[in-house]
Amino acid sequence: MFNIGAMFIAALIVGFIVYLQIQKVSKKLDEVEQNPDMSRYLNLCDFIVLEIDELERGLTLGDVTLKDSKLKSEFELGVESLKNEILYIKDTYQSNQNSSVWEEKLFSFLSKFEEFVSRYLENSEAINDDIRSRLQRQF
Repeated sequence: MFNIGAMFIAALIVGFIVYLQIQKVSKKLDEVEQNPDMSRYLNLCDFIVLEIDELERGLTLGDVTLKDSKLKSEFELGVESLKNEILYIKDTYQSNQNSSVWEEKLFSFLSKFEEFVSRYLENSEAINDDIRSRLQRQF
């Protein structure tokens, strides 16, 4: 009889300890959900700006060529417009804690960025693939 009682008390103690640990873990998870880390979206915006700068630098160095050399000034204006737009997204949504809003805005911008590359640059498909893979690694 003594062994069954001792085992029952030991099981209650272990159950109580497990209960406390589960409460502790769930509290930490709730805190993480309430304060999600949006720095990855901000870092992605910075990385996109670097990619845009790299395209501009590639044109200057001759690594990237335009489909039509007459469109150089239009391309440069478009590059500045893209940079301003991504910086606007970063600044405007910096305090937004909703990841779906961030993903929607960034997806929309990246689609526009791909169209821009396709419109102005030769070998645009390969360039877009390279940019996509670098962004994927970064994110």
